[in-house]
Amino acid sequence: MNLLKEKQYNMANIENMEVDEEIFSTYELENLCPEALLFQTGYLTIKDVDDELYTLSYPNNEVKNSFLKHLLFSFSREMEGSERSKFKRLSKYLKQEKFDDFFETITSVFGSIPYTLNTQRDEAYFHTIFYLMVSASGADAKSEILTSRGRIDLVVEFHDKIFIIEFKCDQSADKAIKQIQDKGYAERYKQTGKKLFLIGINFSSEKRNIAQWNKVDG
Repeated sequence: MNLLKEKQYNMANIENMEVDEEIFSTYELENLCPEALLFQTGYLTIKDVDDELYTLSYPNNEVKNSFLKHLLFSFSREMEGSERSKFKRLSKYLKQEKFDDFFETITSVFGSIPYTLNTQRDEAYFHTIFYLMVSASGADAKSEILTSRGRIDLVVEFHDKIFIIEFKCDQSADKAIKQIQDKGYAERYKQTGKKLFLIGINFSSEKRNIAQWNKVDG
């Protein structure tokens, strides 16, 4: 956990990452490689092999959720009691389209993270914590989805609906929505027949929290 935070590792990249075979013989304690450590400790397993490229991913959802919960708690270690379990409701709130409750909970968890934490508060930081919260709540969240016109910051999918989320820092939620629309991020999901929501979120580096959010139907 400390190594991942120290290197400000993009947690969303852990799922389905591609590595070469050298990863399996990396044991330098003075220069630990997160990918090697995650594999050697059993958090990741080999899912596929293509020539000399290995695809690593979580063995199952139980391991994934447990790992992400521990990682989230390592960031927000000052949470206690009911505050510590608030994030578990996030999946349910999204599924039920209770957006006010969803963002109130997200804001509360961000507010519990110590100001003294030695981490740069930029878009990547907020993206990481948001991804950890939503994924650890049990939702099917995928980050940095590649499209022909860019990368979608986050997609959360349920059996009947999909949320396409774009993050900004010290800008505006409307600008995030506009980027989703201008780049046609929703196009690839329209054939699913699922209900689509476009969500823009703007974080404030000064407040260290969500400053504004907006939602439109896809």
